Amino acid sequence: MSAEFFQAGGSLDHEQPSYITRKADQEFYQALLDGEFCHVLNSQQMGKSSLRVRTAFKLQQQNIVCASIDISSIGTEETTLTQFYNGLIVEIKNSLELDFDDRTWCKDHADLSSVQSLELFIEEVLLVKIKQPIVIFIDESDSIKNLGFGVDDLFALIQAFHNKRADDELYKRLTFAILGVASPGDLIKDKKRTPFNIGRAINLTGFTIAEAQVLQAGLTALIAQPNKVMAEVLFWTGGQPFLTQKICKLISQQTIEAGMEKQVVADLVNEQIIKSWESQDDSQHLHTIKNRILEESKQASLLLALYQKILVAYDSDTVIVAENNPLQLELQLTGLIIKQDDKLQVYNPIYAQVFTQEWIAINLANLRPYDTYLQAWLVNEADSSWLLTGTTLAKAESWMLDKELAQEDYRFLTASRVNANKRKAAKVLNTIFGIAFVVILSMGLWAFKERQIALDHLAIIEQQQEVLSKQKAIALDAISNLTYESIEQLDDMPNTHDLIKWLTRSNLELLERINELETGDDTRVLREQAENLGKIGNAHLEVGEVDDALLAYQQSAQIFNRIYQANPQNADLKHHLAISYEKLGDIRQTMGQVDKALEFFELEYNLKKELYDSNLKSESLKNGLAISYEKLGGIYQSLGNIDQALKFFKLEVQLQEELYDSNPESESLKYGLAISYSKIGEIDEAKEKLDNAIKNYEKSKNLLLELFNTNPKSEKIKNDLAISFSKLGSIHNALGNVKQALKFFELFTGLMKQLHDSNPKNESLKNRLAISYQNLGLVYDKLHQTNKVLKYFKLYNDLIVELHELNPKNVELKHNLAFSYYKLGGINKDKQQAKLQYQKAIKLWQELYELNH
Repeated sequence: MSAEFFQAGGSLDHEQPSYITRKADQEFYQALLDGEFCHVLNSQQMGKSSLRVRTAFKLQQQNIVCASIDISSIGTEETTLTQFYNGLIVEIKNSLELDFDDRTWCKDHADLSSVQSLELFIEEVLLVKIKQPIVIFIDESDSIKNLGFGVDDLFALIQAFHNKRADDELYKRLTFAILGVASPGDLIKDKKRTPFNIGRAINLTGFTIAEAQVLQAGLTALIAQPNKVMAEVLFWTGGQPFLTQKICKLISQQTIEAGMEKQVVADLVNEQIIKSWESQDDSQHLHTIKNRILEESKQASLLLALYQKILVAYDSDTVIVAENNPLQLELQLTGLIIKQDDKLQVYNPIYAQVFTQEWIAINLANLRPYDTYLQAWLVNEADSSWLLTGTTLAKAESWMLDKELAQEDYRFLTASRVNANKRKAAKVLNTIFGIAFVVILSMGLWAFKERQIALDHLAIIEQQQEVLSKQKAIALDAISNLTYESIEQLDDMPNTHDLIKWLTRSNLELLERINELETGDDTRVLREQAENLGKIGNAHLEVGEVDDALLAYQQSAQIFNRIYQANPQNADLKHHLAISYEKLGDIRQTMGQVDKALEFFELEYNLKKELYDSNLKSESLKNGLAISYEKLGGIYQSLGNIDQALKFFKLEVQLQEELYDSNPESESLKYGLAISYSKIGEIDEAKEKLDNAIKNYEKSKNLLLELFNTNPKSEKIKNDLAISFSKLGSIHNALGNVKQALKFFELFTGLMKQLHDSNPKNESLKNRLAISYQNLGLVYDKLHQTNKVLKYFKLYNDLIVELHELNPKNVELKHNLAFSYYKLGGINKDKQQAKLQYQKAIKLWQELYELNH
């Protein structure tokens, strides 16, 4: 036999003589023959594709139709979501040689989401045109990581097809088999969704000595004892299919005398596989393992640390217990280690001698730009002198952003950041002390009251008082300019809220000490205290500490009020006090304390009205008063007093129109005016003044369209425009203007589909897209277009099913799902299907009844 008997790499066809049949072959074939969903998820070059080719050939002999999809041939980073799903349709069509116009199909269903288009293709084309059992193989499933978007929906759809078997015999003809270098958890990554948990896992192991007997036929007569040679080969490869075929191919033309098997195989492996592997690994087998750890994983440091422990255990004959955690599973998928009898070990001696402890140390050092500092820090028992600072720390933090690191890395980097923040804060405070207090401290001015008694000469007292006033002014400037500037810088850094609060509280302590210096006018000190408390409140609110934020805002408002009462003509103080009341109103409203919120918004309004009345030409004051009107309108609307709400919204619009007329290019003014028109439209609608509502909704829609045309990628504007279309559709529908309603609902659906496709995990968008489909279904029902009604209620149903699975206790979703099944049952021409849908509706209504009673 020649070396051509063996094939290292690539898929082996069903006639390849060196193909080794393993236990997995029979399991995979029998499971698919029985209609079981399967997945073969394993490390690279374990024979998955060859297994697929062999199994598909045997299934086709049993009159089962097989389609194969190679994910790596469909999608790249440049591929769009729509192109990817259309590509799946084309792959299935070409694989099965279907007589089907895929271009027309995709064009006709462009109003559907991509995954819904694929679902309908399988339901309405594939299962209709083909009456035999169908197996769809999805190979190279790990290639989804190369796409610029998530494809959780694809594997969720496969799960949905599996679950539909319980209700519909049709789907029992459809089976999927997924193959790739992945774990089930990699297929659906969104933790809020049901994990991929269907089908049989096929365990594809390395060759055993019994299975590998087939390969002995390829060894020449020059080898005295092929069985012993094969045993040596398997010792080195651990039965790894690619390496086993490769080494057999290398030795097939060798002369190996009896008794020399161990030495010859060992020499060949060392010379042609292990030695200089970086340059002579022409098949890229070892490079692929290296790259999967070092370049393709965000957890490279963690994987190396775990492998290091397993390698130490391998060399010392100790044990690492398998825990099946994500990190262990990812390392197994590299192929470097395997799980045997619930223990983790290095796959084979070749890997152990290529990926050594020295290799690990070198790559950990190369991976971590701070490795020298880290090792020194660990050796020197966390000595802070080895922590990172300045640009070195900044570079390390930038490097770590998209990676998962070992605990020692996080401890080191966290310690470095804490140390740097302390030094930065100390520097700021030292600057403040340096400018403001060094002279004071050196002169002993903190003890001024005591020294004042000892000073008999009034001139000296006055001189000291003048010096003190100057020092106090410098200190206040330092706090205002330097500390706040530092806080603004810290605000842009992650995890610095506690430091910001500490700095601002330190300011308060300093301000109290400054105030002890008796210079007469303490207004500025109090004002700085009030501003600091406002910043503390902001910091608390950002991290969700509402009660602490409320306390800080209350203290800030009390101080501003105290200063204002002493200086009632000071417009700037009046403005700051109004802002304090606005913050208190906002936070009370957030806490659900609407009546208290109203009190503060009214106080805010009174002050802003006084300010505006004193300077009617000020655009900033006009804008501030408009905000106050908007707050009052919103609070009255939430209290159900729509007449008062309408009054304030109209006052708001009046000022906004004046501002917009004087500055028509301002997009922020245009947007604010659009939202205000919409709010007035809502109240008109509530008061059943529908013609007025339409006029205001139209005004809002027109302004939003202008903004959308200049900012087509803005999701915020797209979202508000979609809402505007929805409101107009609903109101025209209520008035019986069905065609107008249809126009606006179609526009609403188009924008919602765009928003949903760009963020398919967002449940709120999913729910609103479902509502848009329901709206279209109801309008087409009025137009007696049954096919359209069925189409859109099926789409509505699919999304509500998804949402209900994510939130099974949500009563509103349960009610919507019941209505959806009821509606589908009423329009479905298939009586059996209609009966099933009615039964589902009744079951859900029974659940709702039990919940209410």
